[in-house]
Amino acid sequence: MSGVLKLGSTTFGTENNGKIELTNVGPTQFSSSNHTWELKAVDAPIVGANYSTNDDPLSGQLAIYNGATKLWGITESGYQTNPNMPLFSCGSPINSASATGVLKNLKIFHNPGNHYNSSTGLYTAPISGYYLIYHWFMNSSSGTMDVYSIYNGVRDQVGTTYGGNNSQYAHASGSYIRYLSAGDAIGLETAQTVYHSTDGRHGAFGAILIG
Repeated sequence: MSGVLKLGSTTFGTENNGKIELTNVGPTQFSSSNHTWELKAVDAPIVGANYSTNDDPLSGQLAIYNGATKLWGITESGYQTNPNMPLFSCGSPINSASATGVLKNLKIFHNPGNHYNSSTGLYTAPISGYYLIYHWFMNSSSGTMDVYSIYNGVRDQVGTTYGGNNSQYAHASGSYIRYLSAGDAIGLETAQTVYHSTDGRHGAFGAILIG
């Protein structure tokens, strides 16, 4: 008997001794008004880093695609992968930061979808959800360091202030979870000159969608 499993208008699978087998039936497609979605099994070899013994050339995933774009996958070990998870990760400014206003010109490390704009210093949420947001920065000299989070152009509820001394750079750090609607913009504001370097290793600012 064939076609024993039906999802929407799609029927697929074969019966073998009372069990439904989905192997070798090709990708399963579901169509919306604008897209064709595919659920398929794919080969996804694991290649370990240097000194690793965890290579697995036979690893596989069950994945969801929109055309040629992989949207989500779950490995044979239960690990979930999402190549397009909304997030960004930056370091310290790559040149001297303004002593007032929104912190800009940060070194970008990760920015899928280009939703963080280094010129404006703002990240625009591409989709509504709860985001984990974090930052830490150093002052360019000893003294007080103030950093405030900015939400749609207004100072948010999180501000951090730490003092330094003659032998120590002041620093500020903070993290929090906030619900962002699609199109909301977040950034940082400071009244001090932030320590800058071309490699961006003297600070951090980023966010990731967690649900």
